[in-house]
Amino acid sequence: MYYDNDIKKRVIELESIGHAYDPLTGFIYPLFADDSLDFDNRLTVEEIDKDNGISQKDWEIIKKV
Repeated sequence: MYYDNDIKKRVIELESIGHAYDPLTGFIYPLFADDSLDFDNRLTVEEIDKDNGISQKDWEIIKKV
């Protein structure tokens, strides 16, 4: 996709759940083993809760926006 590099520059890795957060769109993308983003299985911030195993640090990152 032509916009992959733009998204990769702005995402914040959520290490505790193996995903990356895009603060511009609010989408959360699973990370593949090679650190590429899984665009087909994105989530929204509303779909993540503390029961998903997210750390407090990562939770605070997605709740700031």
